[in-house]
Amino acid sequence: MKPTEPSGEPRANPALLQSIIARLFTGYLRLCLLSGKFEVSGLAALRAALEDGPVIVVCWHSRLVLAPPGWPKPHLMCTLYDTSPVGQLSGAVQRRWGLRPLAMAANASNLANSRKILQQLRRENTSVGLAADGPSGPAHQLKPAALDWARASGRPIFVYAWAGGRSRRLKSWDAMLMPRLFDQNHAAFAPVDLTLPRRPLPAERAAAEAQLAAALDAICLQVDESAGVRPGP
Repeated sequence: MKPTEPSGEPRANPALLQSIIARLFTGYLRLCLLSGKFEVSGLAALRAALEDGPVIVVCWHSRLVLAPPGWPKPHLMCTLYDTSPVGQLSGAVQRRWGLRPLAMAANASNLANSRKILQQLRRENTSVGLAADGPSGPAHQLKPAALDWARASGRPIFVYAWAGGRSRRLKSWDAMLMPRLFDQNHAAFAPVDLTLPRRPLPAERAAAEAQLAAALDAICLQVDESAGVRPGP
């Protein structure tokens, strides 16, 4: 029996396709910023904290798209992404903004992932950015990772959000906010004054989680008011 002849059709290259999509999407975001306005408040407090060392930056997943251009250079920032196809595309976009994306494998233990993050904060002197509600939600339900890393490293937490006057919401699990051309975009950083003992009691941990979630909602409200849009997630 003769072996089957190859069809001769070229096979798709997932890595190449991912790179092309990341390039096009990042180009669109840059064009949005160049054609409109992008104001970032809270940078003075952030830069002052960075003089002392890295920080942990947290935002709701719905406000992630314009998080990379808000980060002040030349300070180093490590961002997190999962290993799903969408997560890998997100990592490729973050890399094009000059950030250091770090894959967080779903099959790895929480301890293993935490060790990666603490190494960035302690040894690499690199700040860490993440979505408070994780890569897949549920939306606006805070996950405790940022608090754990802040407690273990002793580094401060900042919250971040952005909004645009003409931005639109995607029909995604997080109602992700997307910028538009020729728009007025407003972003902000703010420190969160959290104090957690090394071994917090359940009530202390719950209070810290509620405080961080409230700070995230407050900064979203701040940028929504600056952009002149209805408050949203």
